[in-house]
Amino acid sequence: MLRKFVAIACCLAPVLALAQGYDDVAEGSRIAHTTCSNCHLVDAQSTLAPSDGVPSFPWIAQQKGMTAAALAAFLSTSHPPMPDLVLTRDEIRHVSAYILSQRK
Repeated sequence: MLRKFVAIACCLAPVLALAQGYDDVAEGSRIAHTTCSNCHLVDAQSTLAPSDGVPSFPWIAQQKGMTAAALAAFLSTSHPPMPDLVLTRDEIRHVSAYILSQRK
């Protein structure tokens, strides 16, 4: 009986993980390029930062201790001079995944 339960749990775990926390890097890229690129250099292919003194996404991704949770907390609160963006939890998760995908 225990083996059967473990087998079922192993099969369902990936499905439940996707349903609870699906991070879509491509969607994060789309959001970043449409919402964040007015101020931030959002990828390594861009050559000119739109605003002086604004950190690039690749730079942010390289910071020690940078995690999806840290990014989510940062993106969930207002902080001048960044505009007060209104992103859903899913959008924050996707943008965070996109930023972290730029780690080297």
